[in-house]
Amino acid sequence: MKILFTISIAILLFTACSSDAIFQFDGSQSMLITGKGPGQDGAINPYYGQASIAKVRNLGDNILQVRVQEGKTLIENMVVSPGEKKSIELKESYQMYVDTDAATKAKIRFVEAD
Repeated sequence: MKILFTISIAILLFTACSSDAIFQFDGSQSMLITGKGPGQDGAINPYYGQASIAKVRNLGDNILQVRVQEGKTLIENMVVSPGEKKSIELKESYQMYVDTDAATKAKIRFVEAD
């Protein structure tokens, strides 16, 4: 029974930390993806509060703008073209936003920073 419980916990932890979140964006939309706490995040970063990497893949036909901020200070603003994948380093206090002017779709995955 202990072995089955241990395997179940390991599977849960693996899927929670490696699951991808897929977002459908309407045109003229800005969404906080991670950074302000439960109930306010669009995706749960299991590494929030420590350095992590967001892997963003644009699955749609229109560009995405990814904005990284610390509070109200803009740290980085980048474009993710259709079909493109970018890795974005997030320090423990950074928030990540996705902005779009046209409908598109993105897959976002978080991994622990080295």
